[in-house]
Amino acid sequence: MFALAFLAAALIVYAPLGLFFWGRPDLFLGRLEVASAEARAGGPAFLLDNVLKVALMFNVAGDAMLRHNLSGRPALDLIGSAWMWAGLIAMVRERAHWRSHLAVLGSLAINVLPTVLSDGAPGFGRSLGAAPMLMLAVGVGVAWGWDLVRRWPWARGLIAASLAVSTAITVYDYFVVYPRQPGLFDTFEVGLATLTRAATAAARDGAGYLILDQPSRLHPATLLAEALTPGRFRVVPAEAGCFVYPARTTAPTVFATLPAWTARVLEQYPQAARVDVLHEPEVYLYGAVLTAPAGAVSTAGAGPALAAVGESFELLAVETSAAAFRPGEAAGLRLRWRAVQPASARYTVFVHLTGPASPFYAGADGEPCQAEYPTDRWQAGEVVEHELSLALPPDLAPGDYDLAVGMYAWTTGERLPITQPEAREPDRAFVATLIVR
Repeated sequence: MFALAFLAAALIVYAPLGLFFWGRPDLFLGRLEVASAEARAGGPAFLLDNVLKVALMFNVAGDAMLRHNLSGRPALDLIGSAWMWAGLIAMVRERAHWRSHLAVLGSLAINVLPTVLSDGAPGFGRSLGAAPMLMLAVGVGVAWGWDLVRRWPWARGLIAASLAVSTAITVYDYFVVYPRQPGLFDTFEVGLATLTRAATAAARDGAGYLILDQPSRLHPATLLAEALTPGRFRVVPAEAGCFVYPARTTAPTVFATLPAWTARVLEQYPQAARVDVLHEPEVYLYGAVLTAPAGAVSTAGAGPALAAVGESFELLAVETSAAAFRPGEAAGLRLRWRAVQPASARYTVFVHLTGPASPFYAGADGEPCQAEYPTDRWQAGEVVEHELSLALPPDLAPGDYDLAVGMYAWTTGERLPITQPEAREPDRAFVATLIVR
């Protein structure tokens, strides 16, 4: 009855997940396809090699991945290995409990199958289910030896001493040697975790910005922090040419950033307090946590606007990447916006090259920050800088040209109205000059 009750409870717990994967088998099998690509391509020879590696992982050479193990250390030390083999021999020899022993050996074999059938064998993470059976084999070996020397108390003392030495070896390896490994800082993303914690903690009482490159931004630690604290802090896709900050801080604001963008934060808030995050044990700058006090005014974000675009946005500046360009070149543009109020829709920014002879020589458009920080995420008082590239026609005549900027709803193509002193057009703001030589 107990077994039936246990089985029923297990089925009830598993049912929601089981039904989900029944309807979406692609999600259930997707990870398997990724993790076993080399194994499937390598065929029987690859699997035989994996079998050998898995067989040796208990006593000879273990998982090499530092995240899972002290690289290369087998699951058991020499003493533990000896007791494991003694236990396996005892299980085979003792016929009185053959059903129990067969269940242990069968479970051991089944639980190492995931690492046998996948790439990167041996993998301790994928064979974790075998650990209880492995230690049970060690226990059977110790019990067999203990019973075998029952007439000699001193021999039992040696067995107890061997277990103490084995424990000491394991404790030393994983609590002394393992923490000293030089790759642990990167393996466990200590720097990224430090920056993420700083941004999320700041968001509880003030505001937090996490300024990262794409690999760090898409790292599971960052995605998990976003999922667990929705709206509490802002992840800035800096690698997309994007930079986000408040025009004026209303509360202490933390910028947790990688080194490439530390100087840009300090340009906006020279008074920000700085705490460096250092890489260990090879000491170099991993990132920094900068805190701007409440009421701090950003250098570039609090000035007057060139134009108001719709009811939600103000255009503060359009900067070119060079003083002048040649025909056929790509002109780099950096646009700076300020959000007046939250927008409920995503808008696309356009830039047109115009002149006296034509209202349109060339154009560029795109969602801000390559759609990684769209307008419906902008908060009131927030400044957003992003980049666009304007391809100049190869036959463009030298001269001074106007840059006209605006926004349109990408779903309908409808442009937002422009409010600008001496506005020349209702939906394009003429805000800068581009020189062609």
